[in-house]
This record gives sequence, C-alpha cells and structure tokens, in this order.
Amino acid sequence: ASELRKVSRWEYLGKRRAEKVVELRDDLADEEFLFSDSKLTRVEKERYEHKTKLLALTEEHKKAAELERVQRYYMPEDDVKPQIYIEPLEESEAGPNVDLKKWQDEQIDKATVRFSAKDAKERNKQKDYDLVMDEEIQFVLIDSVAGNREDKDAEVMSAEERKKMDIAQVLIVEGETGSGKTTQIPQYLYEAVSFP
Repeated sequence: ASELRKVSRWEYLGKRRAEKVVELRDDLADEEFLFSDSKLTRVEKERYEHKTKLLALTEEHKKAAELERVQRYYMPEDDVKPQIYIEPLEESEAGPNVDLKKWQDEQIDKATVRFSAKDAKERNKQKDYDLVMDEEIQFVLIDSVAGNREDKDAEVMSAEERKKMDIAQVLIVEGETGSGKTTQIPQYLYEAVSFP
C-alpha cells in the first residue's frame, strides 16, 4: 500500500509540475501583453525577472533530463512490456533527412570493397605493384637436371632406388600472386609424369 502511495505521489508531482510550467508561461505572456506599454515598479520588475528566470531554469532542467534519459541505459522492468529500441540521436545527427543519410552511408559502405586495414599502406611502406598480365609473366627455370632420357638403365636404377626409400617428394614453389602456382605448375608436372 505504501509503495502504491509513492507511485501515485510521483505521478501527481509530474502532472503538477507540467501544469505549473504552463501556468507560469501563461502568466509571463499575460504580463508582457498587459504591461508592455506601462512603466513597472521595482517590485513588479523583480517579480517579472524572477518568473522569467524560473521559467528558463525549468526549461533547462527539462532539457538536461531529456539528455540524461537519452544517454543512459535503464534496466527494463518485468511488468512493463518492452518497447522497440530507438537508437539515440547525437546532436550532430539531428536534422532533416537523417534516416536517408544514414541509409546512403550504409549502402556506400556495402558497395565499397575493403581487403585490408585502413592504415595498411602507412604501415607497409612497400611500393604498389602494377597489374601483371599473362603475357608479361616470365617463367624462370631455376634448376634443370642434367642428362637425357635415353639412358634407360640409369633411369630404371634410380626408379628402383626411389621405391626403396621411404621419403615423400616435396616441391616448394615460391612465386607472386597470379603466376600460376596452383594451376599451371601442377598441370606441367602431371603432363611430365604421364607422357615421358
């Protein structure tokens, strides 16, 4: 019962505050309209300035409360139905066509392709490479095995020796992007083994 009384009191005070602010605003408007032409006494001037200052303070208090409400998170209560989340607007975002500008920014971000960090060029002070065309790639034969295939006895003997060994053949290939490491070299090796 005491909790209900507190809740009722807070609701009443909120309504009462709003009514008093409207009443104060109306009083000031009436005084400006009625006494704008006449000369006021010192007491009347002080009362008018006091009301003006009081109205300004209540409006500042209301704005501060709204800012505080926007920038804070409040725990949801169990008995209250959750509302749809509304993203708080910063002062710089407030204005006409905010949703349109936000949507356009999102579309531009989606359309812009990024492959690395924003500051990658600054961190890696390497030169940028030009586009490499297939005709420009020069394959270099680093090591070539001496000999010829006509020496069948040596070839048969080396094949027998390879069968005896328990070592897997490893080929390490190093090359630039787009030089055919995964397509052309395996095809070459397949053809070299299949068609002696």
